[in-house]
Amino acid sequence: MITEDDLLEEFVDVNRVRSDVFFFQDKMRTYTYNYWLQSSSVQDLLVVSENLKNDSFAIETIDSAPSGLALDKPTIYKLKKILTVLLMVSQFRLNIMGI
Repeated sequence: MITEDDLLEEFVDVNRVRSDVFFFQDKMRTYTYNYWLQSSSVQDLLVVSENLKNDSFAIETIDSAPSGLALDKPTIYKLKKILTVLLMVSQFRLNIMGI
């Protein structure tokens, strides 16, 4: 289990976006990696995005994760609220296009 103190040893700012989810960043010169971590004694779940910070989407991704993820390979799963995801993606594309 990764604790808040563990994260603070490596990252400047660590914030709780929910009681069980931490947010922290790696800021590079031309891009930023955003991390949302849910850590427990059973499993750790990490959502990573490059240059896009969306707490709601990250938490939805975490909440949609099935219990008992495979430890030795990636797990592909459907998000519980796919319409919300599609809407967020559409809004993101519109923002990129400047609309």
